[in-house]
Amino acid sequence: MASPFTHFRKYQAVLLVVFGVLIMFMFVIGDSINKLSSSKANNEDPVAVSWTGGKITRAHLQSLVGMRTVAAGFLRQLQFTGMMRGASDRPPRQQGLILTEQDLSGEATLQTILLATKAKQLGLTCTPDELKSYLRSLGSDQVSEDEMRVMIEGTAETRKQHSVDAVLAPIREALLARRLLEFVHGGLEGSPPANQYAYYTRLNQHVQTEIVALPVDDFLGQIQDPPEAELKAYFDEHKNELPSYDGKLSSPQPGLKLPHRVAVQYIKANVEDFVDRNMSKVTDQEIDKYYKEHQQDDPQLWQEDLPLLPPVDKTSPGKPAPKGDVEKSDDKKPIDRYPDHKKEGDLKDADKADKKDADKKDGGTGEKKEADKPAADSKSEPGKDADKDKADKKLSDKKDNSKAASDKSSSGEKPPGKTKDAPKKSATPTPSLTGETDQLAQADTAATKDPPAEAAPAAAKEADAVKTETEPASEKTPPVNGPASKSGEKSAAAEAPVKAPMPPAKTPPAAANPVGTLPELKLPPELKPREQHKIKPLTEAKDYIRKKLARDKAAEAIDAGFKTIEDRLAAYEVLLLEVAGEKGRKPPQPPEFKDLAKKLGFTAHQTPLLSRRQLFDETDVAKSGSRETGMSLLDMLFSDKGESTLRRPISTVDMKDNVRYLAWKTEDADETVPELKGEVRERAIKLWKRGAGLESAEGKARALAIAAAEKLAEGARKGEPIAEAAKSIPGAKVITPPEFSWLSGSTALDPAMRQSQPPQLSEIDGIDEPGTDFMKTVFSLSDGEVGVALNHPQTTVYVVKVLKHDWSSTALFDRFMVDMSTKQATMNYQLGQSTSLKWQELALRLYKDLLREYAVTWEIPEAKGSR
Repeated sequence: MASPFTHFRKYQAVLLVVFGVLIMFMFVIGDSINKLSSSKANNEDPVAVSWTGGKITRAHLQSLVGMRTVAAGFLRQLQFTGMMRGASDRPPRQQGLILTEQDLSGEATLQTILLATKAKQLGLTCTPDELKSYLRSLGSDQVSEDEMRVMIEGTAETRKQHSVDAVLAPIREALLARRLLEFVHGGLEGSPPANQYAYYTRLNQHVQTEIVALPVDDFLGQIQDPPEAELKAYFDEHKNELPSYDGKLSSPQPGLKLPHRVAVQYIKANVEDFVDRNMSKVTDQEIDKYYKEHQQDDPQLWQEDLPLLPPVDKTSPGKPAPKGDVEKSDDKKPIDRYPDHKKEGDLKDADKADKKDADKKDGGTGEKKEADKPAADSKSEPGKDADKDKADKKLSDKKDNSKAASDKSSSGEKPPGKTKDAPKKSATPTPSLTGETDQLAQADTAATKDPPAEAAPAAAKEADAVKTETEPASEKTPPVNGPASKSGEKSAAAEAPVKAPMPPAKTPPAAANPVGTLPELKLPPELKPREQHKIKPLTEAKDYIRKKLARDKAAEAIDAGFKTIEDRLAAYEVLLLEVAGEKGRKPPQPPEFKDLAKKLGFTAHQTPLLSRRQLFDETDVAKSGSRETGMSLLDMLFSDKGESTLRRPISTVDMKDNVRYLAWKTEDADETVPELKGEVRERAIKLWKRGAGLESAEGKARALAIAAAEKLAEGARKGEPIAEAAKSIPGAKVITPPEFSWLSGSTALDPAMRQSQPPQLSEIDGIDEPGTDFMKTVFSLSDGEVGVALNHPQTTVYVVKVLKHDWSSTALFDRFMVDMSTKQATMNYQLGQSTSLKWQELALRLYKDLLREYAVTWEIPEAKGSR
């Protein structure tokens, strides 16, 4: 058979010509083909938004929003984990979330990008250390960096597909954007006195009011439905916008896009109810058994919760006595604890006093007060009064001689026999992580007060051993455990010259001497560690044990009940799978858990489709979380979407372990752009009739409500009782709330609240979401005046009559002046926190300025609300 290359060799000239023509053809028109392909690709991924110097395509914008969503979920998990680990009656101070549910739209993403871009132009940065500091603070310093990495990358089971850098990038960008806002917000600090007084008034001035509420929806019946064309235009304008919020308040702007919603069914178990039921089931035998088995491992059974502490200096209550620095005073005069603060009359001898202090510390001259020598050198024996009197007299004589020697030293004269300064040697033991240093130092002081005479030779021998091991024989150093540990004292061993070098001491074994070169000490009885804790009598601990065992039984009962519910739910899931495989078979009815829950001691609850915000506002289960994973229930419900996430039981608990929940999704609806029909159509008509999102509300329900409120206010100004006049308006509601202030929370008059959250707009009983405009109107009125104000979402109009201010303007100003002079630091903090309420308004203004500066154009308007 001929080789296939035979034909190639035969026609190689012709083939080479053909290949050459093809190459030239591709070289000439290939570039045009690539451009056509690129153009087609660009048409498939069009530009969503453009501005001076940048643009973002639709796919890229969706990718950015998606990564911000992942980052926001990580931040929520981090914050919740820190709160759960440090849970207490008072929540810890924490950083706020830099990315929230309101920051996950296309427009919010662009806003952050523009703010971060402007920040970089101004030279602002966000360093890695600043990012780490924010994350540690958000987790209440309860979450390590390794745990944060696991939250981001996931484990083999979770299989997350996100790198750490990719998730941290939007967080760093958001921090940089906030840095710009902080930079601009700095202009609000250092406010002039008039502004400071205004914020002080908002915090401290309270008013009593009488209010009439006129809901805007009560006037909808007076407005005709819009023409179809106008309704269609209104719907198209807002169908890509999600319902938005201005901080904690609902925005007056309409949002017709349906957000991600879930329907939840949950079982609720009140732990204390189960504890009460099980108290009678705890037997005395169980209590005795627990008492015997857990005496050393349950601190609640110990007589004392804290270990014994060193003695406390009574001259300074609440502060421990200084170690090794206790001065003796024969005349019992108060000890000067602050020698650096010179008193009047002492300044003349300041230089001499400083020199004397330096000599005492350095030990350079060897001059020490004889009165400070150890009792062992006085040759006295404890228990013999005669010898004690002799020792006291000898001690007094030595004091006089020491004083004379000290005077000579301060005048520059050297005492006889002292020609060489002894080097300073520290008597401080090596620090240890177990706290042995404090005990040994305290034992030093206790051991050198009045040691028995027979113990003196042994102590001297130990001191010589230590000295020989740690210093040359020609140098004189006080023993580590001798009286030199006291201020101004020196032992006799250090006073006497060393006649001959001592042989090196044998180093004790490590087990007998765990702190290095220190000799083994016998601790005084009050410092000896306890091997066995002193236990409360059973009569005192019985109630505690009974309740603890009842709580354990309650946990077992709740676990068993939850297991029964889970089994029933799993059986229903199996039935669904069987029906799915058979055509024409009706799906089974979901189980009714109400009766079963009641039988088990629980309560059953069911919600309709609700958004994240609605679920949090309307249910208590949304505020619970898992202690095992550190995730909130909301994160677990909304992090995943679709049919596969339904009927997965999730066990959670509230922050105080008082209520346990078993929850699962029964329905999951992703965010969608709806069609103009059904409930969506009705809602669009309702919003249009209200005048929501319209430049002018003339002829709409809001305008009618305002007109009715103005008429009512006018009658009240003429003396007509406001409550009587309100009866003529259908749906009007008279409200008499307790007195309130503009801002509440921390106040400048309570320094103890300095660590609390910044002041917020006050919540008023009976008033639906009052905003800044409402407060501004109310607090501009004098006693007896009447005004008209709207709530923040502009759904209710209020007629407000101010009855009384609790402070007159003169009295409040006088109080302000006093507080500014006596509580300046606290006042500066509180007034500075009050200005934080301007941040949202400031951020919105800055964003609008940047839109004009960068000439931003939304090529695809519906991308603004993309998620």
